[in-house]
Amino acid sequence: MPRWKHGCSVCRFIDTVKLNQTYDVYECERSAFGSLLIARYGDGPSEYTSVPRAILLARVDEILVRSDLYPYEQALIVGFLRKEHADAQPAH
Repeated sequence: MPRWKHGCSVCRFIDTVKLNQTYDVYECERSAFGSLLIARYGDGPSEYTSVPRAILLARVDEILVRSDLYPYEQALIVGFLRKEHADAQPAH
């Protein structure tokens, strides 16, 4: 369940990640930049950040090593990897 309001009906909620603050992670596949990962950290219209998924995944090692510099990117990676892990689990 998302913590923050997100007014886009196209975005798909992935997970809530708690790091230095709480982020709701979304994926939007209707961007001109390809799939975007979005980290929302408040209800305000500008309280989010987004990164193209391909760029974020290409920088995983750097982001995880330097998490003090990239907390929202780390939240996006954690949320995305949790989703990928859940999708890979066999159905019971």
